[in-house]
Amino acid sequence: MKKQEVLIVTNNPLVKEKIEGNYNIDFVEGDILNVMEKLRDMIHKGSVLLTHPLSGSIKPGQTPYKSVMVHIVEGDVDADSLLMIEDAIDNCKKFVKRADEFREGTDEDKQFIDFTLISSGIESFEALK
Repeated sequence: MKKQEVLIVTNNPLVKEKIEGNYNIDFVEGDILNVMEKLRDMIHKGSVLLTHPLSGSIKPGQTPYKSVMVHIVEGDVDADSLLMIEDAIDNCKKFVKRADEFREGTDEDKQFIDFTLISSGIESFEALK
């Protein structure tokens, strides 16, 4: 895969700042549910998840930030990606209302954790090439 076929969908400003230029970034203004819904729309057009939408051990309600790597293609819907994103959306709807409880004074930490998770996913992806 070429880099231009890969996209990072994120609402994390740190990821945008640090990764943009090396990978294409689709920056989503909104919360973690907005990121998941954007990914679902892309998957319905044929794109495939390259990193899990709920990576890490932080529940969706404990962080307002999420970054996910996708392979941009148009074609048939990838069933595995669709199942993963639908499950992630269901989980976000259960927990997203609590995100603000954990937000005050921890934004930089939450951004860094998400940045670390997507960086690990990028390293794994690069190793497979």
